[in-house]
Amino acid sequence: MAAGNEFEVSYTLRNRGDRAATRVEVVPEHPAAISLIGRKEHKRDLLQGSMSETFRFRALRAGFYRAALFVSSGSNHPGVEFDVRIEPASAGWTDAGSLATRVAGVVFLTAGALILVPLRRRAAPAGGAR
Repeated sequence: MAAGNEFEVSYTLRNRGDRAATRVEVVPEHPAAISLIGRKEHKRDLLQGSMSETFRFRALRAGFYRAALFVSSGSNHPGVEFDVRIEPASAGWTDAGSLATRVAGVVFLTAGALILVPLRRRAAPAGGAR
């Protein structure tokens, strides 16, 4: 995908436990070269079974970046990291070309599925207020 284009990251979160997960929140973490469009989190008070949602982003600068989706609930905190490759913007793109780029720009995760594993959120820089 090229800088300036929008792309989507879709996920499915499955509760495989015997009880409903409470206070479920999915939050993306991304570098400044990627801008979030729309809601900054997806929330559910209770999750029994599964939920599927999509985050929309805009690619701002060319490069290779790592982003993540983090899940928080009353009992668990899984997450997944994924890579995003953004090409430099090129002149002369047609509307059809832009559409093709958006479609091709969807982030494909391994085997087309988002597998959530425990990840720790990146720590805040040292020296912050307590």
